[in-house]
Amino acid sequence: FINVNLKTHFSKILSFLGWSILFLLLINLLYFFIPRSPPSSIPKQISSFEQQKPVHEGQEALSLQTLSNPLQLVVFFASWCSMCAVEHPYIVSLKKNYPDLQIHGVTVNDSAYATLHFLEKYQNPYDTLSIASLDMMRNFKVMGIPQTFLINDQKEILYHKRGVLSQRDIDQNIVPSLEKSQIGK
Repeated sequence: FINVNLKTHFSKILSFLGWSILFLLLINLLYFFIPRSPPSSIPKQISSFEQQKPVHEGQEALSLQTLSNPLQLVVFFASWCSMCAVEHPYIVSLKKNYPDLQIHGVTVNDSAYATLHFLEKYQNPYDTLSIASLDMMRNFKVMGIPQTFLINDQKEILYHKRGVLSQRDIDQNIVPSLEKSQIGK
C-alpha cells in the first residue's frame, strides 16, 4: 500500500516538473514573438549617468568619459541569461575582428563571481565591465536583456538591438558604421 502511494506521488511530481519545464521553454520561445517597443522609446543620445561600479575592484568601469572613442558598443547582459549566452560568441568574434572597437559590458542583476566565471568560461571581449545601476538602466531605457547599443563619441545612439544580437545584425548594422569610421580590423 505504501509502495503504490509513493509511486503515485512520484509520478505526480515528475508530471508537474515536466509541465513546468515545458511552460518555461514556451515562455522563452514566446520572447522572440512578443512585439518590441517602438524605436522612439530609446533615447537618441546618452546625456548622463553616474559612474558605474566595476565588477572587479581595480578594473575600469563604464562612465560617460569612457564613451569617448569614435564608436563603442555597450552590451547589457547577465551570466544567468540564456539569450545572452547565445549572443556572446558573436560579441567575442566582433572584438577579435575589430580589436580597436571598445566594447563595454554591463551586468544586470548578477553577482561579480557569476559574471567573472561566465567570462572565464566563454571569453571576455569587454574593455570595461560594470554593474548596472538603476540610473544607467533608466538613461538607456533598458527594460530587459540582452540589449546592445552602438554609440559614437557624441554619445549618440547609432544602433540599438533589444534581444539577441545575431551575426546578421552585426554585418548589416554595426560593421558598416565601423568601416565608415575607419575602426580597423
